[in-house]
Amino acid sequence: MGREQLLELLRGELARHRAVTLCGTGGVGKSRLAQRLVETATDSFPGGIHFVDIEGVGERPILERQVLDALRAEGSGGRERRAGSLAVLLVLDGCETMTDDARELVAELADRHPHLHVLAVGRTAAILGRGTTVTVPALSLPGELGTLSIGCATQSEAVRLFIDRARAVRAEFEMTTSNCATIVDLCRAVDGLPAAIELTASWVRTLSLDETLRRVLRDPGSLCRRRSAVSDRLRGLAPRSFELCTDEERQLWAGLSVFQGAFDLAAAEAVCGAVCVPANVLLDVLAALVDHSVVVADVDDSEPRFRLPWAMRQFGAEALGGNGNFDQLRDAHAAWYATVLASGAHNWLGPRQWSWSRRLHMDQANVVAAIDYRASRSDTIDDALKMASDLLLYWLTSGDVGDGRDVLCNALQAAPAGHRSPALTRALLTAGYLHIVQGHLRDAEALIAAAHDATDAMLPLEAAFHLHVQGMLELARGRPDEASISLEQALSTYASVDEVRARTLWLDALGFATVLAATRGDFDAVRRYEAKGLANSAQHQDELLRGYIDYGAALAMFVQGDISEAAQRARGTIRDTRDELLTAHCLELLVWCSARKRDTRRAAILLGAVDRRWHRLGGRLSGLEAALPFRRDADERCRAALGEGAFATAYDSGAGMSREEIWEHLAAAASGGAQVAGNDDPLTRREREVAALIAQGMTNREIADSLMISPRTAESHVDHIMSKLNVTNRVQIAAWWVSRADATRV
Repeated sequence: MGREQLLELLRGELARHRAVTLCGTGGVGKSRLAQRLVETATDSFPGGIHFVDIEGVGERPILERQVLDALRAEGSGGRERRAGSLAVLLVLDGCETMTDDARELVAELADRHPHLHVLAVGRTAAILGRGTTVTVPALSLPGELGTLSIGCATQSEAVRLFIDRARAVRAEFEMTTSNCATIVDLCRAVDGLPAAIELTASWVRTLSLDETLRRVLRDPGSLCRRRSAVSDRLRGLAPRSFELCTDEERQLWAGLSVFQGAFDLAAAEAVCGAVCVPANVLLDVLAALVDHSVVVADVDDSEPRFRLPWAMRQFGAEALGGNGNFDQLRDAHAAWYATVLASGAHNWLGPRQWSWSRRLHMDQANVVAAIDYRASRSDTIDDALKMASDLLLYWLTSGDVGDGRDVLCNALQAAPAGHRSPALTRALLTAGYLHIVQGHLRDAEALIAAAHDATDAMLPLEAAFHLHVQGMLELARGRPDEASISLEQALSTYASVDEVRARTLWLDALGFATVLAATRGDFDAVRRYEAKGLANSAQHQDELLRGYIDYGAALAMFVQGDISEAAQRARGTIRDTRDELLTAHCLELLVWCSARKRDTRRAAILLGAVDRRWHRLGGRLSGLEAALPFRRDADERCRAALGEGAFATAYDSGAGMSREEIWEHLAAAASGGAQVAGNDDPLTRREREVAALIAQGMTNREIADSLMISPRTAESHVDHIMSKLNVTNRVQIAAWWVSRADATRV
C-alpha cells in the first residue's frame, strides 16, 4: 500500500544496473514489493521475470539447479524463456544467508548472460557485492507536531494500512476525530512497520484502540502471544537477523535497546561505548547493524539519527535483560539525557528556542524514560524531579500538557515520604502550573501549598516561581486583585536573580500580567507591560514568550471594542508561533472577534477547531475564569444566527481541520472572507479532495474507498461542501470545481 514511488525507483535502478539489492528490516514488506514488481514490470523484461525463494539454500549445486530451472521454465505464452537476447529479470528472495559461493554463481550467470538483471531481496545491503542497493523504508507516518485532521492523517501510508486491516476484521470500523490521534500514535509506536501494523489492527475486534496502544507501549510482546500468521511472522523476524550478526553486533544491538525511539551518534557513544563494544569501533559496529537492517538510519541534511525498529528493539531488550549490563546501561542512558537537558536549558531564552523545542521533541521518549528510571531510585529522586521541571516550557509549546503533568506526578509520587528539597519544591510548583493550564484548580492549590512546606527556606528563584504560580491560580479563579499582587511581586523577585531561568520566567509571568490587565480593563498597564516585554524579548532574541504578550495586547484591543485590530494581532501571533497553547488562546480570541463581527459561520468553524485543541491540551481557556463570558457570548450568537443544524455542520468542519487548513481559513478571513464566487475557496483541503472526486463522477462509496474513510464520513463531507458553496446537488459541486480549475489555469 502506497509503494508506487518506491516501485518506480526500483524499476529505474533495474534499468540502470544489472544487479540491485532490495534490503530492509524484517516485516517491512520487501517480498511483497518484489512480488508487485513481478506483476507490473513484464513490459520492461520481455525475456521473462523469474521469482526464486532461496531462503535456507546454502549449497551452490542446489541453488544453481533452482535458478536454472526458473530461467528455463515455461512461460504463460507457451514459449521457452531463456536468458538470451531479451532482457530477463531474476528475483532472488530470502538472500540474508547467501554464501560467497552463491554470490559467485550469480556473478557467473550475469557475466554469461549480458541481458540478465538480478534483484536480490534480503535484510543486508549490497548482498550481491555489485550494483546498487535500494532500501525499503517503513510506511510513511503523519507529521509529528501539532493537531492532525483526518485528511492529513490518511495521507500517511501507515494509517491507511491500519484502517484497511482494521476493516478486514471489523467492517464498520472508521477513523473519526475522536480516535484519529490514537490510530496515529499506534502507527508511530510500531514505527510504521507493516507487519506490526497488521498485528495491532487485528486486535480491534477484541480491544479498544486506547487499550491496544497501552499494551503496545508497555507490554508489546502481549500482542504477539495469540497464535496467528501475522504474530508468528513477527516473532520470527528478529531471531533470523540475530543469526546474521557477530558477537560485537549482538552486544551493541542489545545495548541500543535501552533507547526509546530515535537517538543520535553522540548518545550511542555515551551510553553504549565501552559497556557494549569498545568506543573506537562503535561506529563501525553500528554501521554493520544498519547494513543488516537491524538499525534504521534517518539521514538528512542535519545530524543523522538512528533507531531500532519495533520488533528489533523488543528482541534486543530481552537479550539485554540476560547479559548483566542492564543497570549499567540504564545509568548511562539517564546520565546522558540529564546532561542534554542541563546543557540546553539556556536555549529557552534566545534565538535557538524553536530548534531546542524540536530537539526535545525528538528526544522526548528517551528523556521521559530517563526521568522514570531516576525516579525509581531514592538516591536520584531529586535528579528526576529537576529533569521533569526543566521540561515545563516544552510541554506548553508542544501541546502535550497532559503528558507533562503525568511525568511530573509520577516523579512526585516516587519521592519518599517526608522528603524535602529545593528540587521537590520546584517540581510541585511546576506540576501546579500545568494543573492550572488544564483547569484543575483544586489540585493546583494543593500542590502549591505542598511546595511551601517542601523545603526549610525557598531560594529567591523558587520564591518568585511560587508567587508566579500563585498569581496564575488567582487569575484563573477570577480574583484579579490577589492575582495582580502575586504577579507584581514575582516580577520584582525574578528581576533580582541573575540567572537565565529567572529571566525566562520573568517574561512568562509578564505575559500573565498583561492578560490580567486586559481582562481588568487596565489598558495603561497593558501598554506598559507590552513595551517592557517586547523590548526585553528583542534584547534576548526571544520569539516564544513574546507571543503571550502579543496575545494579552490583542485581548485588550478586543475588550476595548477594537475588534478588527484584535483579530489582526491574533492572526499575526498564530502566524509567528509554533506554540500549541498560545495558538489555542489566539484561536479562541478569533472566535469571539468573528462572532462580534456577525461572521457567525466562521466563528462556528473556529469554535470546532479550537475545541479540538483544548481537548488535546486537556482543558479549556487554561482555567481562565474571566474569559468564560466571552466564550458563552460567542457560542450563543453562533447558535442563534445559524440554527443548531448549520452550527453543527460548521463546528464539525472546523474540528476536522489541521493547523495548515486553519491557517488557510484565517488567511481567507484576512483578505476579506471566502465567498463562493470566482477563485475564492471556502473548502478545507479534505473537502477539496472530495469535490475533485465528485467532479470525476465518483459516488460516495467510491470516494470513501479512494480516501480510506467511511461512506458516512464521505456523505458528511459532501453535505458540508453543499452548505459552504450554497448549492443543492453534486452537478453544481462538479461545475464549481471545473470553473475553479479553469480560473486557476488562467
